[in-house]
Amino acid sequence: MRAGFEGGQMPIYMRLGKQRGSTSKDAMPIGPFRTSTAPVNVGSLDRFDDGAEVTPESLVEQGLLKNTKTDVKLLGNGELKKKLTVRVHAISATAREKVEAAGGTVSLLREPKHKKPKRAKPAPAAQAEEPEPTEEAPAAAEEAAPAAEEE
Repeated sequence: MRAGFEGGQMPIYMRLGKQRGSTSKDAMPIGPFRTSTAPVNVGSLDRFDDGAEVTPESLVEQGLLKNTKTDVKLLGNGELKKKLTVRVHAISATAREKVEAAGGTVSLLREPKHKKPKRAKPAPAAQAEEPEPTEEAPAAAEEAAPAAEEE
């Protein structure tokens, strides 16, 4: 008998699931290159004094994070009435609006990732056919006609 023969039942390598999803280096959450962020809501920043600086270290001191090993992303859930200087790894658009509306400033500790531009979809077959004549085409034909008569 060959190695791995299991008496006619479905072999173990066929019974177990296969690795699913994208396995590129940018993919989450597969692989040792996993990236994760710790979410912090704008509403929880009321623990800070007016004019304070919000950094990952100060978030650990306030008890909002366990450690500074993971990146911090500020999300827009809640209200903010204090003027704060926020320095985090990432921030949502609504959180940025709320911090700036309260008179605070935002700076990122790491540059945001640039997304790849989406490719343009090809035009449907009906539009890809012969374009309709425009006003310029007959005008060009009229200009050529008098030039021929003068010769």
